[in-house]
Amino acid sequence: MPKSSLKILIRLDADHNVGLAHAIRVAKILSLVKSDIDLHLIGVFPHYNQFFNPATKVTGFPAEMLSEKQKAQFVVETAVRINADIILVDHPHLGKISWDIFMASDLPIIAIDDEGGPVKADQIFNGTILKDYHHYPHMTNSAGIHCGSEYTLINPCFAANPWSEPKDLSLISVIGSGDRACDWAMKLTANHGPLSKLNLPHKTIVVGAAFPQIEQLAKNCHASNICLHQGLDQPAMAKMLSQHSVGLITGGMIVYESLAVGLPVIVFPQEKNLPPEARFFSGQGCIIDLKYEGGMDMNIVSKNIINIMNSRIKRLTLSRNARQLIDGKGMLRTIKAMDIFFRSLKEKETKKEHIL
Repeated sequence: MPKSSLKILIRLDADHNVGLAHAIRVAKILSLVKSDIDLHLIGVFPHYNQFFNPATKVTGFPAEMLSEKQKAQFVVETAVRINADIILVDHPHLGKISWDIFMASDLPIIAIDDEGGPVKADQIFNGTILKDYHHYPHMTNSAGIHCGSEYTLINPCFAANPWSEPKDLSLISVIGSGDRACDWAMKLTANHGPLSKLNLPHKTIVVGAAFPQIEQLAKNCHASNICLHQGLDQPAMAKMLSQHSVGLITGGMIVYESLAVGLPVIVFPQEKNLPPEARFFSGQGCIIDLKYEGGMDMNIVSKNIINIMNSRIKRLTLSRNARQLIDGKGMLRTIKAMDIFFRSLKEKETKKEHIL
């Protein structure tokens, strides 16, 4: 008898260093697929139960397992042990050695990726906008590669909450993961920092559940009349973005989410892989780009906030251009493609059972 469900082993990390976006998008995609699936996680994700069903099985790496090769081999060994049907990988720092080991397992591999490069899989989903990030030199079958804004992997709730310009000026700052983003949050909210000095009735900061200095940030926000939120779910985030005049955000997936909403945003591309994407969006008239170094200059940050707050035409133009570029339906297209792939695997399994 063929199994009633497909067992998927998911390789991802979701912590302060890697960020929670990988867990968020994988969890949402797999919650919406129509296929009957059974999930097992492997990696580092202290907050996984915020995104996945608590019944989802979890495996961590042994403490002594440090090398990339060891971890990739352990993933395959775990897949065999639990009798997995598919390995799904969403991890930003894997080299060719990992992908070679995954593909050698003879299990179907799905990759969710953002940068191109050494990835090898049966199906690749990459929703980044830049064509430079869509090159997969080790892939021999281009039919399994799904790239570009058509496949931007953001929750459909963002497109469903279009920006409506509020009557009173307000600012929302959404700050992602990593040490540089954390430092930025502290500079923004410090005494005489840009957000502390900003004279607005509504100022909001949102950080992820893994933000490491939340107590100090809370003190800074309280002193400057800034409303602080941590670990908002995506529907709440989408609604909040739609209700503010301007966004001041770090790079990463929140940029795509903001564009799908149509929120006019100032972007600090805080990691070295993010400036090219910020330059592209800026060139399309969708964002204001602080640039990698400029974002840490609080005078530059203040100047850009004041400029956009003083120009309603600029805000409306940014909003219109954003929604024309990112329609926010890429996850739905990805889910459809995954369901087709899952059905093909089930059909192969059924045929094999009949032959036997």
